[in-house]
Amino acid sequence: MNETAGSTRRRIMTLFLAAAMFWLTAAPHPSSAADPKFKDVPVTHWAYTAVHRAAAEGWVDGYSDGTFRLSQRVTEPEFLKLLLAAAVPGELPARQAGEAWSAPYYNYAQERGFPLAGVGASFDRGGAAQLIAALKGQILGRTEAVRYLLDNGLSKGVTAPTVEGYQMEKALSRAEAVQFIVNALGGATDAEPQPEDNTGYRLRGIAIGDSETAVTAKLGKPDRVDPSEYGFQWYVYNSDYKQYAQIGIAGGKVVALFSNANAWRSADGLGIGSTKASIEAKLGKARSMTDLQTRVNIRADSSVYPSYETDGSYLTFMLDKFNGGQTMGIYMIEKKTAAARSGNYGTVNAALLTAYERELLDLANVSRVLAGKKALVWDAKIAGTARAHSKDMGQKGFFDHTNLQGLSPFDRMEADGISYSAAGENIAAGQINAVFAHIEWMNSEGHRKNILGDKYERMGAGIAYSQSYEYQIYYTQSFYTPL
Repeated sequence: MNETAGSTRRRIMTLFLAAAMFWLTAAPHPSSAADPKFKDVPVTHWAYTAVHRAAAEGWVDGYSDGTFRLSQRVTEPEFLKLLLAAAVPGELPARQAGEAWSAPYYNYAQERGFPLAGVGASFDRGGAAQLIAALKGQILGRTEAVRYLLDNGLSKGVTAPTVEGYQMEKALSRAEAVQFIVNALGGATDAEPQPEDNTGYRLRGIAIGDSETAVTAKLGKPDRVDPSEYGFQWYVYNSDYKQYAQIGIAGGKVVALFSNANAWRSADGLGIGSTKASIEAKLGKARSMTDLQTRVNIRADSSVYPSYETDGSYLTFMLDKFNGGQTMGIYMIEKKTAAARSGNYGTVNAALLTAYERELLDLANVSRVLAGKKALVWDAKIAGTARAHSKDMGQKGFFDHTNLQGLSPFDRMEADGISYSAAGENIAAGQINAVFAHIEWMNSEGHRKNILGDKYERMGAGIAYSQSYEYQIYYTQSFYTPL
């Protein structure tokens, strides 16, 4: 029996048939290395491709220290220069002696009636929309210019493809400016220019605080809605495991985000694949946070779960011990939402346990798909076998693959009429929810090999809750391939 370190003394265990298992190595997650031209432009940043293209075409430069400064604000003359240098470099008038550096760009724009605020005036996303529309021959007001961008596929909006969702009053960053211009030149608009706010962490374009309406406008109706131990609902998007997302909704707004897929984008470039060193380089060393550890209930081991407080939220990176310490999941929750949970496990009921069971399948399949494996199929029959074992452990106060009657997992499968050519089982106890149970299993060699096993086709999970013994929540995850 294995036992993990940490104040909550969580336990995890694995059992597998030697003849039915192969020891596997997961394929590496996408690298978080920086652009060779700009050392502060990681490939995980949403504007990476646009910045790379702009630099290659010669209409954007970095700074002498080798940085691009993605989040630095852009003024109107700076944006105008980038826009015209990219779109009409051969048509610009020559700069005359004594003129400001911006004069050729303003002279060109004024001759064509561009709506200009002038040097020194404030500049935002709405102003950028007006200048892009003007480049296309449309001299429009701010709202009309935003509608023009949305209607012509030059923007999809930050939170929704609407004027409100476009967020026209947000200041413009260098990353946004370049992406907008690439879109205007005919580049792909899948990478939507996004405001560089204090946290900048977005999951499939969604941030903490966005409205429920914005979520469904951008992502569509969720594939499933799950309860959470915090009282909010998870909008689960699992139709494409490469873009898997759990969006926590309460009171009509986003209060939590989680994914172990490469669907995160951030202002600082951190995401899936980021190492502890790169996280600390951007955010500093993780510090002990008693409230975070209590409310999110993760282990105190910052080498596995470096965690931070940022702009009213808790941000937790989940590192992969078997893949060079790269981030394999990110969990973000609003602080006041986390503080509202009752007890260690929240309000536990049958619906919550069922949600955890289904999430264990999703999380395993995301890990498998990222490792180049085929997704597992849910099997209700073996889920029943797993659930019965979890209930047995919780009711009788033991933690083992072999029950008190001496029956192994394979005995129990056969007793339930399950015939298999390969089978395996993972068990865990005490994890606060399915996410942390999965991460613990992925950081344990035997459990990981079961999750990523080539020989398995089906999976079921069963979870039980018992207040009689210290671990309270018991997890069983069963795998097999039918004969």
